[in-house]
Amino acid sequence: MPDPIKVLHDFIENAHNEALKQIANLRFNPEGTNQLMSVSLYCSLIEYTGTLLTLSEHQRRTGFSSVFRSFLEGYVDLRNLMTFQNFYFRKEATFHHEWIKVLADCKPDNPYLKGIAESEKLDDRTKWHKDELEALKGKGHSPISVHDSFAMAGMSEEYRSIYRFECSEAHNDFRALLKRNIKTDADGKATAEVYLVPPPDYYNARLDTTAALFLDISIRCHDKVGSKATDVFKSLLDELNELRADKTPAVSEDGHEVAGER
Repeated sequence: MPDPIKVLHDFIENAHNEALKQIANLRFNPEGTNQLMSVSLYCSLIEYTGTLLTLSEHQRRTGFSSVFRSFLEGYVDLRNLMTFQNFYFRKEATFHHEWIKVLADCKPDNPYLKGIAESEKLDDRTKWHKDELEALKGKGHSPISVHDSFAMAGMSEEYRSIYRFECSEAHNDFRALLKRNIKTDADGKATAEVYLVPPPDYYNARLDTTAALFLDISIRCHDKVGSKATDVFKSLLDELNELRADKTPAVSEDGHEVAGER
């Protein structure tokens, strides 16, 4: 791992470990569904960060973007949960909407859905999801798409650029395959390779974005409950900005520029 990336990697590992230590300072009502989901999602963001560190340390590019994409979605959802009162209900509407689609496809000829299809409770569960969804829609809470979630968080530009690049990796798009496992020599001859090590900017840009968003959401979470740990994460963010000042903004091979503070 090149030195500049190792410095960033070690910094994120320190932030990750600090987040683990400060979890006890996140006070919430276990019976408050919005609060419970928010804290659960923050815990997932900590775990995503830890997974990204493991994959980058061992130069495992394939799978890195899938986790990074989930990290981005989680950041957007958590930011919206803490900012907009109705976002929880829109995610709840999405939950029911997706279950209705699954239950509608439950047929005995699908071995993976046969158990549900033959359940005596299938009709009751379908009706419950439909009733809950209609009740939420009646209050103005419709299902929300990933695009609209990013837009609500003021991150439409990130959706149209960074997020789409990560989707191409996660979906094994030709754009991803051409860079992931194909190496071309000086004569233009292409060979397929396993665990091809990507150029440093691949991890540099994504790790920088991870660091910035992880610290931002940590500050928001702890500030929301008046935790004393807020100042700890603010200090870490200042440290990150100092690290950034020592180098030019990272842009990866696919034009993935690091996301700044928001």
